[in-house]
Amino acid sequence: DRLVAAVGDHTSVDLDLDGITFIDSQGLRVLIEAKLRAGNDKHVRITAASTQVRQLLDMTGLTELLDG
Repeated sequence: DRLVAAVGDHTSVDLDLDGITFIDSQGLRVLIEAKLRAGNDKHVRITAASTQVRQLLDMTGLTELLDG
């Protein structure tokens, strides 16, 4: 809820996921929902991610979706 609210309140939201070592399908859904709500006028960016999370984002194609 806070991520979606942040997207509504700001033109750009940067996420530091470096300390996160596991994301399940629910976590991926939250990232996708935030980006969809942001639309083309706003940015949701992953500025840092652990190796495990980066690999998951790459495998699912979310790296390209999340501006970074």
